[in-house]
Amino acid sequence: MTDTSRLRSMVLLTHTVPFLLTVSLIVLRVNGIENGCDDADPKCPEWAAEGECTSNAVWMMANCRKSCHSCQGGDKAWKLRTHIQANYHNASESSTRIVRIESVRVNNVEI
Repeated sequence: MTDTSRLRSMVLLTHTVPFLLTVSLIVLRVNGIENGCDDADPKCPEWAAEGECTSNAVWMMANCRKSCHSCQGGDKAWKLRTHIQANYHNASESSTRIVRIESVRVNNVEI
């Protein structure tokens, strides 16, 4: 992958039967300049070193992209996505939720 490419992924989570979760992962390569790979807070490197990228994943993904090494879908980003998917709980039955993960941003849409 080049410096001018970035990864986007979309995770479709479907809950049809209690405790049964279907996960589809689609990875798209998008051409463009990688921008926004910064930390929003100067304490991000410290928090990342303390394990906050996993324990406080949603906030860290939105605010500490550089320190969590998740700007281009590296190993830590995929481990974090797997962690979020494994801990995703849908309390309602017969509903579908779409969780879009673009680098480190999570947008949750309930249908």
